[in-house]
Amino acid sequence: MLNQIFRIMPTEELCLLVMGAFGLTGFDDIRCFTRKDMEIRGTITKLHDLLPIITSYYLPCKARSYLSDLNCKNGVTVLRHFVRIFGYKVHSKEKYIKGEKIVMYNVKNINQETSMRLAYNKKNGNCTLEFD
Repeated sequence: MLNQIFRIMPTEELCLLVMGAFGLTGFDDIRCFTRKDMEIRGTITKLHDLLPIITSYYLPCKARSYLSDLNCKNGVTVLRHFVRIFGYKVHSKEKYIKGEKIVMYNVKNINQETSMRLAYNKKNGNCTLEFD
């Protein structure tokens, strides 16, 4: 057993195929995507096509949990599993657009430092700290 999710180490090519289903070109692709983007691109359909290959890498109990009844939420979880092996993570950020909550996802290097911005308002003395 390799770890708690995979029984065989996934190849980088397979990981790139999974990332391609989400519209990402590689590990250094900084584009964000949402669940709505996944529906437009047909991500779940593409993952269903890759399912026979992906299933052979997962432990049987994990394959039943994550790969049966595949939807957008499970799809992002599968992407998280594959990129974690290669030192990356799927970062999520909530945004409100026109009163609707949208979760935006992108792939980041685990070792990448989070950037921090400090904004100081001279008029009222307020200080705002933002993390990316």
